[in-house]
Amino acid sequence: WLKGDHYKWRLMRNYGIDEEYITGNKSDKEKFLAYCKTVGTAFGNPLYHWSQSELEDYFDCKVEINEKSAEYIWDSCNKYIKKHHIKPSDIIKKSNVKIIFTTNEVFDDLSTFPALKDKFKDFTVLPAFRADKIMNIEAEGYVNFVSKLAKVTAPISCLSELETALEERLKAFIAIGCKAADIALERALPICDRQTAEKVFAKRLNRENIDIGQAEAFKGYLTYFLLKLYGTYDIAAEIHVGAMRNNNSAMLKKLGLDSGYDSISEENSSSNLSKLFDKLNCENLLPKIIL
Repeated sequence: WLKGDHYKWRLMRNYGIDEEYITGNKSDKEKFLAYCKTVGTAFGNPLYHWSQSELEDYFDCKVEINEKSAEYIWDSCNKYIKKHHIKPSDIIKKSNVKIIFTTNEVFDDLSTFPALKDKFKDFTVLPAFRADKIMNIEAEGYVNFVSKLAKVTAPISCLSELETALEERLKAFIAIGCKAADIALERALPICDRQTAEKVFAKRLNRENIDIGQAEAFKGYLTYFLLKLYGTYDIAAEIHVGAMRNNNSAMLKKLGLDSGYDSISEENSSSNLSKLFDKLNCENLLPKIIL
């Protein structure tokens, strides 16, 4: 109920809970009790209401969640799970979910999806295409991410080959039912010319250092390229804009991505988004957008 849920982790940190009870070595039960203590003070926070609803809807537990009731809730819910043999798929069915889109990197193994289709008939699980790791050219592991993409496509030594590989992978995603793509941007960037993007990509593949301006030029171009691709193949694109990622670099090194250290950015993207969407629209390649 807590593992990987960085929204809950963030709330616990804000309340002053020691990291040992969040991502550390404390037991699942100790972490659960610490969360109940935290959320019991968080009236008005969506997490309070979501947590309360989850307990009632899925585990028939109507006790108010707080520090005093935490032990009872732990025992009651675990007994209910055992008695009714509750599995994650049961919760999905009970929620009347028909389609789940997972977020998948462009180089991910897709063999899970046909297997899930055979196993579950009440709901469908489909991949959503996410190329952020190929877009974020300044990232420490960037060359390795490109290598991972090359392993499932063909050797990549220039921008043209990267573009071909991305299109090939999108087709592989579509072949198993993909309908949507995800893009995360701290801010929308101007569309740079292809030649500049080509030079930056070659420099980075050669493991040379690039500056912020060069990284942003490449990202601006690749955002445009990806959206054109989604427009061509009728893929809806969800753009997360204004999220400032990985503010705590020490915890990024320790816990990895998506561990509760993102925040709202102060950047304003409206002008560049307007130009980007207008250019795609004029080219008749603007995909469906969830902004």
